[in-house]
Amino acid sequence: MSWIDKLTNDLIITTGDSQRYKPLWMRPIKSTEFNYAEFKFPNLSGSLVVRGTPIGRRFPLEIFFVGENHLDEAAKFETSANDKRAWRLEHPYYGLIFVQPTSISFDNTGENVSKVSIQVIETITEDYPKGKSDPLQSILLQKIELDGLAERDITATIQTTDVNKMTNVNKKAFSFSVPIIELPEELTEYTDLFNKANSVVTTAIASPVAAMRGIIALLNYPANLQSNVQDRINTLSSTFTELRNTLTGMTGVASKQIYQTQGSSIISSMCIAAVTPLDKDYTNSKKVMNISDTIIEQYNNFMADLDLLQSTNGGNTTSFIPSPDTIIALNDLVNFTISNLYSIALSSRTERSIITEKDTNIILLTHRFYGLDPNDDNINELFYNNNWGLNHILQIKKNTKVVYFI
Repeated sequence: MSWIDKLTNDLIITTGDSQRYKPLWMRPIKSTEFNYAEFKFPNLSGSLVVRGTPIGRRFPLEIFFVGENHLDEAAKFETSANDKRAWRLEHPYYGLIFVQPTSISFDNTGENVSKVSIQVIETITEDYPKGKSDPLQSILLQKIELDGLAERDITATIQTTDVNKMTNVNKKAFSFSVPIIELPEELTEYTDLFNKANSVVTTAIASPVAAMRGIIALLNYPANLQSNVQDRINTLSSTFTELRNTLTGMTGVASKQIYQTQGSSIISSMCIAAVTPLDKDYTNSKKVMNISDTIIEQYNNFMADLDLLQSTNGGNTTSFIPSPDTIIALNDLVNFTISNLYSIALSSRTERSIITEKDTNIILLTHRFYGLDPNDDNINELFYNNNWGLNHILQIKKNTKVVYFI
């Protein structure tokens, strides 16, 4: 079928409540994101990009309701969009796709048209009930198993330079984590772990397993802090980024094995942090997706690092081959965590936005989208989500984009 024939076909959106819509549409766009890692080397121009598997297709939709009833049609569509079930999208260019919206923006400023901008992600569908284990318990058990494997991965002789690097990583991890600790008893416990980790590191040459056990305990701790999940993820991500700085000039087998153990501990700790949020951490799907993207990015970096560190073969004592048991366990843990985060994201509140039709204020907008509450929590949320400042306290001007979540 020619593109002209396809262009004449209708875009049909069947929302979760089984309502069918055939709006006008423009700008057919799709994108596929890939897992990748980018490497920059000193004194070498350009970058090495290692590409992994695709993450999933995303479709930014631009649709229009036109005519004297366009406001009613847009309002009806907004109500249908609130249903949490997947949409059936029959696209003239891309065929039949099942999708979930992650954000919807309504622009009613036109005289005779309502413009709706939607970000959707392709999803799988399940038409039958499936038994499901407790994901949190499964992830915690996988983490324990992974740590047990990782602490025994040091088979080569540790050198004095390795001891110095481990000590420096411990110090960086401690300095990154302390600022987000809110409870005095957590600071006391974490300081004790830091001192113990540094103590066992000094005996790493003679007792590598004990040293790795102490380091893993230290690197794991921030995942379980009583701090918001974004702070914990950022802290662990910063620690891993700092760890990657030790790769420069790394040639020894023990050094590479230590890096594998430290890296797997940090990445798996990010998984633990992601599935143990505080009550108000995951108030909308955007926050969940940001956490997921960070874990995927750092996991891809770690896998690419190990690929570059790996020897061409394992035929001599100077060869380094990553531990398959540890890598498989980490891969299973990350994939299971991400799949459950997507489930959380798709069941959480999704982003909506409108363009204000006239001058208004924060109280009226809060009443419109959330309703008012005695403690003004909804006012604060709307204010925070839009990054507003002093200029928006008294008045929100016409044609201002307002983001809210439902």
